Amino acid sequence: MPAHPDDGPVCASEECNMHTNKTCQICTGKVFSCTSKQLKMTCRNYLDNPATLDVINLQDNKLANFDSFRGTFPVVTDLKLSKNELKKVTKDDLAKFPRLIKLDLSTRDLEELILVSAELFILPDSIFNSTKKLHLLDLSGNKFTAFPRNIFQPIWQRMTSLVMSHNPIKAITADDFKYLTNLERLTLEGLDIVAINPHTFSAMSKLQTLDMEHNTNLIYVDEEAFGMFAQKAGEMALQLKTVSFRGCGLHSLDMHVFNWRAMSEVGLSGNPWTCDCDVKWMAEPATWENVPAREKIKKELDRSKCTDIRHSGVAIGALPPAQLECVDYRLRDSSRLASGIGGATTVLVITFLLCIISVIFAVFMFQRRSRVARSKNDVPTSVAQYRAIYNQGSVQTADEGFVHNDKDPFEI
Repeated sequence: MPAHPDDGPVCASEECNMHTNKTCQICTGKVFSCTSKQLKMTCRNYLDNPATLDVINLQDNKLANFDSFRGTFPVVTDLKLSKNELKKVTKDDLAKFPRLIKLDLSTRDLEELILVSAELFILPDSIFNSTKKLHLLDLSGNKFTAFPRNIFQPIWQRMTSLVMSHNPIKAITADDFKYLTNLERLTLEGLDIVAINPHTFSAMSKLQTLDMEHNTNLIYVDEEAFGMFAQKAGEMALQLKTVSFRGCGLHSLDMHVFNWRAMSEVGLSGNPWTCDCDVKWMAEPATWENVPAREKIKKELDRSKCTDIRHSGVAIGALPPAQLECVDYRLRDSSRLASGIGGATTVLVITFLLCIISVIFAVFMFQRRSRVARSKNDVPTSVAQYRAIYNQGSVQTADEGFVHNDKDPFEI
């Protein structure tokens, strides 16, 4: 049986067929390959004892499910199932392959693929090259650090629902969604993104539901994130119905980021809102006039709490618009600076005066000590002259028998 060079050795001494389970033979202790044999069930005589299998290649058959894979395949790292009749693959299906690294599911009839918490961090760009009917893909709870944008190119026509939640993805861009023009539902919970930049979601003109909950690092959503002012603005503005940013890190949100009149539900609670002029529009009654979902939105605003010092713990919906004013930070900083300068000036003046007093006191003490020293050292000239004569013996005292001692008789 001919084989593709990448398929490994041919594993059948007799041809595989769908009528018997005993015609396929394993080639080595690690590889099982049986391709293009119209198989609806796998050869159980090998797969019932899977402890040593590393590669399973069943491409181009008629497998409709994973029922043939009984038990667990503890060492399989490469599973090739392209061009079969699989319509749905779930987390439980792949749980049978705990060490799986490579997976090829380019299947014509695959409609739903659920690979939740499968430890995946990359998918080959060609994984869906033969897949034409896939409309639901769930890759949540894996280890993707970047959006696998290229895998969507072959499946963009039917792809309507995508879940990429709880992956350590640090950024999303417009290029990540450029092939998903027919997507209707997008779920991106619990990522590591910080900002949503202009036109990130602009290509998805048919998007109806966006779930961005629990992106705790997300602090900024650009007013043109959905391209409301782009070429397809009118179409997208009418399609987008449900959006949730609950539990994120938003301090403010631009009024024009959505077409509020088209919204049926918006999730805003659980964010650390700074209640100033940037969110004043939320408390303005005029904002919600002619908005069909205004009652739902108002209830959501009653659950959306302020975290700034002035309004900490107060719901946005409970604040009068007049209280939601921005502080002019330049004036605030100037006043702080002025008060700081005033306090500093007082301290400097007191310090200066103390220094002056210390200097004056030091000068006074120095002069006093100098006068005392001079009073001891300055002897009258006449006394000095007589002391010199006396020391030379030219002058005798009245008492010739006087015995001199060490004391200077002229000492004052």
